[in-house]
Amino acid sequence: MLAGSRPEGPWRYGIREAARIVGVSIAVLGLISIGPFLVEGPPWSAPNTGVRVGFWLLWPVLLLQFLTYAYGNRLSPCSAGAEWLRGADGRWVRTYELTRITARRNAALALVLEFHDRRRRTLEISVDSLRNNPRVWDLVHNGVLHSVVANKALTNTRLHTSLQLPYPEQP
Repeated sequence: MLAGSRPEGPWRYGIREAARIVGVSIAVLGLISIGPFLVEGPPWSAPNTGVRVGFWLLWPVLLLQFLTYAYGNRLSPCSAGAEWLRGADGRWVRTYELTRITARRNAALALVLEFHDRRRRTLEISVDSLRNNPRVWDLVHNGVLHSVVANKALTNTRLHTSLQLPYPEQP
């Protein structure tokens, strides 16, 4: 294989671990900051009445916030090299040898690209996963652009409108 063509490389993107760390940190800081309320009650409660207004609502809010940060960001980790893109499941394609590229919306309305290369390898990955790392996005976008213009890869209209790619010239 050529140097830089194996599906392992320095430019990776994986958000899940970072999102979990942020979620746990926010939950811990939230618990530390509301700790005094556990003993004395919130400052807006009426003095000497024993009424603690809305304190129980803080727990579901903190839990929801933790879950949102820890598990809400479901971007796929990916990596890219000069001529290839690899997804989270280990499948990969050569970005300069793409024969068909389509774009569609998934159930969460995220834009998903489906790649097919000359050797019949396929890969599906969300555009958000690619764009969150500018180096990965640059490598993939250049390969897609080359495949569309030079190789005349089969595409759909959504791909051209979403990524603002030119249409290949017809002979």
